[in-house]
Amino acid sequence: MDFETNAKNYYAIFSIIFVIFMISSNIAWLNPRPGYEVYKIPKKIPFMWQYNRDSALEIITSAYFPKAFRIERYKSRINRPVYPMVVWVTGTIIGFIAKPVVDLSPLERAGVAYVIVKFCLHLLAAILMFHLIREYFNAPVALTGVALLFFDSYIIRHIATFHTKELQFISPIIMLYLFNDLCKSYDHKKNIIYSIIIGILMLAKENYCIYLAILIFALLNRRVLEMIISIISHLIPLVLYLIFLKLYGLNYHNEEIDHGMGVWLLHEFIYKNPIEMLKIVTISFKKYCIILADKYFVWILFAIASVKTISSKMKHSQTIFQFLLLCMLTNWLQAFAARKYASFITLDISIFVFAFSSFFLCEMFQKYSPEIKNRIVGIIVITWLFVGILTLIHFPWVSPYDQPCAKVKNIQNDLDPTVKY
Repeated sequence: MDFETNAKNYYAIFSIIFVIFMISSNIAWLNPRPGYEVYKIPKKIPFMWQYNRDSALEIITSAYFPKAFRIERYKSRINRPVYPMVVWVTGTIIGFIAKPVVDLSPLERAGVAYVIVKFCLHLLAAILMFHLIREYFNAPVALTGVALLFFDSYIIRHIATFHTKELQFISPIIMLYLFNDLCKSYDHKKNIIYSIIIGILMLAKENYCIYLAILIFALLNRRVLEMIISIISHLIPLVLYLIFLKLYGLNYHNEEIDHGMGVWLLHEFIYKNPIEMLKIVTISFKKYCIILADKYFVWILFAIASVKTISSKMKHSQTIFQFLLLCMLTNWLQAFAARKYASFITLDISIFVFAFSSFFLCEMFQKYSPEIKNRIVGIIVITWLFVGILTLIHFPWVSPYDQPCAKVKNIQNDLDPTVKY
């Protein structure tokens, strides 16, 4: 592929991320959460207003990392230090550069840094997804898949939100890209480095679906040594972080465990009789399937319809489908263990769904000329974007300036000034 074609693809990917970021950062105009007390920063311009209850928590822990973890109400993020640390470092650099012109407060530095970090992370994920899909299909299919995924209403809502929600689909993309590269040319050093990256991702958000599928896949293919090396290596970031907390005088705390996620299996499930166990598992799997169908709408049907054609045209298609089934199994197991059955839980396998459905779309209009095919697919993609936007609008419409405002002190004065660090 020549330089000009590559440049066009990267420009298209950048445009996709830029468009959804601009929509998301101006989401106040869509009246996304009627009656919610929104964090209006800045007050006079409806830009980057935050409609998530945890946004104040996220930006405070980032602006005052790691000091904020000493305060009880901010300890719930102590097991997710990556975003606060990266945002704090980025904000510190921004503050140093801007100091000759303007002296930014810790919250202002964190706000600017969050915008940069979120945009760059989504751009990175989109590029990795493009390269991964293109390797197995082609550039048009890859670009269409990227557009369909990132035009999803969930991504539009959260790309400009101070939170870690996007890691539900970004972490799997990064893990799959690293795993694919490792499969092409394995060596222990690369395995260790990639596993450490996975460990860092787990400190951003504990999303084990894809990684667990990779470990099971390695075990089934008798790659026991490689699997053990990966498991040990991915724990290195956690061990180093625990040492850091100890030296800083803090204790590790996991909010998810406190809420019973995972541990309920040991405290409740194993004490059920076999009939009750089977009933719980059946209900859980049924919920998962319903959510899967509801989340992906027609795209799941397109993905299923593409299987026959992919099987006949793609090398190693059987291995890919086996791995996909493993990912779906671990995705359900993660939902089962966490007792979470919201639509976002299925985003782990979104790259598969949109890659296969994009292939189906491109194949469907193969008989037309490239210009007409691209035009039809483009119309479908743009329509999907507008569907995503429409799902975020609530009527009767309320102007951003008339929406209830959260008290500024919830953000600016939440750090207790009496606490000595």
